[in-house]
Amino acid sequence: MTAAFARPRSACVALAAWLFLGAPAAAETPTTERPRLDLVFVQPDIDFLDRSAMGADLDRAVELGVSEVIVQYLAHGDSRLPPIDPTHPDPVLWFLDLAHERGLRVWLGTWELAVTWRRDEVPLNIWRRIADLGAGLVEDVAGRYHGHPAFAGWYWTPEAVWPESPAPNRLEALTWTTKKALLRIRAASPNAPVAIVLGPSYGEGNLLSRSWCRYIEATSPERVVVMDGVGMGHLDASLAGALYEQVDTCAARAGAVVVSDIEFFGPEDLGLAPSRERMQRQYDEARAKTTVVGAFDLNHHLRPGTPGHAFLFDDPPPARQSVPLVDPSHNPPEAWRERARLDYGIHQAAFADGAQRFTRLEVITREHHPEYVVAAAVGSDGALTDLGPASPEHGPGRNELTWTWEGPENGAAGVAFRMSTKSGTMDAVELRAYR
Repeated sequence: MTAAFARPRSACVALAAWLFLGAPAAAETPTTERPRLDLVFVQPDIDFLDRSAMGADLDRAVELGVSEVIVQYLAHGDSRLPPIDPTHPDPVLWFLDLAHERGLRVWLGTWELAVTWRRDEVPLNIWRRIADLGAGLVEDVAGRYHGHPAFAGWYWTPEAVWPESPAPNRLEALTWTTKKALLRIRAASPNAPVAIVLGPSYGEGNLLSRSWCRYIEATSPERVVVMDGVGMGHLDASLAGALYEQVDTCAARAGAVVVSDIEFFGPEDLGLAPSRERMQRQYDEARAKTTVVGAFDLNHHLRPGTPGHAFLFDDPPPARQSVPLVDPSHNPPEAWRERARLDYGIHQAAFADGAQRFTRLEVITREHHPEYVVAAAVGSDGALTDLGPASPEHGPGRNELTWTWEGPENGAAGVAFRMSTKSGTMDAVELRAYR
């Protein structure tokens, strides 16, 4: 991942505990089918030590239709997980056994250093170090895991996130370093497939670096995992399909299968959950454009109580009837980059058909987000009735928030409604009302 955002991880404390314990932690039109996944990521944190918890997680994966799991890494930072202590059970073998009992296949990740996804320009000496560590780890543990019936292949954990094509010499060094490491992995684990991972950086004008084609061709993986970048705030959900298509063009030259990695979280800097509308677009784009649809990750961002879990497992909310508004207060939902801003300040919209009863109000703000938003009903005499605060979620666009007021069963009534803030600006692109 890139510099300003850190992909949510929960590694360091958990890994220290693990070592200490020594045991063994869219398409334009939304789909109507219940979302299903082909693959999920799992982070090997403290849950890995709990067979019951991990088994329950894998049961949820099976319920989603999952057939493959990627264990994010077997080593993180300076901490190497297996082998831990020959007198204690190996938690990776535990996991492989649990997966096999459920008919799941497992890709095992290599070595992760956070700098590879926190910086756009990773120093070459760091890339060489992680390549050597990752290849060396596979050479040491391949004999333990390669022959397990649940083992599917190796996941090359270092994330290639390049905002621009590197200079020719740098590209050659990055590519050759990775290629040599993968040759070592293939020699240590003959016939085992290898997956690499790519991700977009900021800016819709450069969805992916041109150098990725060279990188994929040279490393010749069996799988290319593509992070959609939406949860990180790097890319708008409406552009994820174009990202998958461009990577697929590169991957086809190497005979590789493209795997989508949907980010049902973030962005982390906002600290807000994604809206269902945003997640639906992410899922629809992945399902329409990739052969294998995956998501990050099972035991954190898809655990019970998260928006991702609710989107995948819960029935969608009943459809609401939209209330027509008088133009220009209602800005039709178009492509994210084409949506013009409304006026700054207080936003008020009149109902096209006069007085209406409504149960839900929304205002979508962009970039200059207020600290809070309150809703009010406007009577025929212009009097305001305070309705209370609206709650924000991330989406539908990359730099957009949807602020929602939900009323009681009978809702509220008026000839118009107002969404406003008493703190800061309120740069809105759309107002919505529902019966």
